[in-house]
Amino acid sequence: MAFAHVGHSVRVLDQDPMRIQSLRAKMDPLGEPHFADLLGALEIEFTTSPSAAYIGAEAAVIATSTPQSPTGAADLKNVFAAAEAIAEHAPSCLLLVKSTVPVGTADALQRGIARRFAVVSNPEFLREGHAIADSLCPDRIVAGGTPDAESAVLNLYEPIIAQRYAAFGAVSPSARRRPFYWMERRSAELTKYAANAFLATKLSFVNEMANVAAALGADIRLVLQALAADPRIGSSYLRPGIGWGGSCFPKDTRALSSFALESGYDFRVLRAVIEQNNDQVRRFFEMIRDALEHIDDVKIALLGLSFKAGTADCRESPALAVARLIQDQGWALTAFDPSIPKGSPEAPDGIAIASSAEDAVANADAIVIGTEWPQFQDLDFETLRKLTRGSLLFDGRCIIEPRVATAAGFQYRGICAVSDQVPD
Repeated sequence: MAFAHVGHSVRVLDQDPMRIQSLRAKMDPLGEPHFADLLGALEIEFTTSPSAAYIGAEAAVIATSTPQSPTGAADLKNVFAAAEAIAEHAPSCLLLVKSTVPVGTADALQRGIARRFAVVSNPEFLREGHAIADSLCPDRIVAGGTPDAESAVLNLYEPIIAQRYAAFGAVSPSARRRPFYWMERRSAELTKYAANAFLATKLSFVNEMANVAAALGADIRLVLQALAADPRIGSSYLRPGIGWGGSCFPKDTRALSSFALESGYDFRVLRAVIEQNNDQVRRFFEMIRDALEHIDDVKIALLGLSFKAGTADCRESPALAVARLIQDQGWALTAFDPSIPKGSPEAPDGIAIASSAEDAVANADAIVIGTEWPQFQDLDFETLRKLTRGSLLFDGRCIIEPRVATAAGFQYRGICAVSDQVPD
């Protein structure tokens, strides 16, 4: 999409005929902000035919999935299959690998399949819910390959590096050139994992600090406000919660830990980060369970199912993990998520979906905030309290102001709540 918007001729190949049909009809199959607007304005050829996609191409981009194997390693069969198809139909083109792959994959492709063309590792750093803006106005562009491929990659990205493209919607070019980092393939591949592992580490650290603050009677919100003022730390990724999820962080942290161990290095810090994230969901559920275990026929209203606000993606969602633990307890559960309408195909199996927050909380013994949707902050809590059977509100994302909740008659508890059991 970004390459087409900046003037390149683009063909898109996908093996899913339904997805291709949706794209040809200018329909958005992803639910990504600005995607439909941009799609409607562009002329892109969508096909399920490798020959139609690759013949005559000067550059080919591999952006296939790399699902996780049972050992935690990335499954590369889709990447190698795509490379073989490209080698068959466009043996002299520039090959960019955007899929997140273990270090050494691009080298293996160059040796084994793509000997006649240059293989470049070109990882993406896109956030779900911000993918279009991140593509057109990236924080940085990272690419790795042999020196003779650098000029071709620069030429491909020059309109984006120079921010020389037409604005559309809420996305406008920046006045500042985008940084371009050229390196060898292995370093480029590792950069992707390093970025996600560091962000996951920052989130897990903040969650640990929230747990410590609650135990000591400190207010983690105030602690983090002061922490964010330190320019060495910054304010991003400092919101405590019930853990991180999605399609990238869990898979990539496990993959990095796995291939680091295979290379003879035990990445102890990363193992602890993953363990903490798994424990965070359990701790939050135990808070809910301990408060409600004396009640018969418990009914829970869960607000939020997606792994973060701005997307309908429930892959490895901490909110969904909490939902499953609640169901395993034998309690009734009704969920509401702004991105997952009632009857939506994105709805997780076995989860009752309400059409509004008010419908979800009707006769509930407790409300649980599972995703940090901004609109949950603006709910009329006095109205919600009149609809609920019980008065407990568990904030798993630290987005509800405790004073607002308590003024409406709720008992506020959550990740950011100060514990009543403060040491002397």
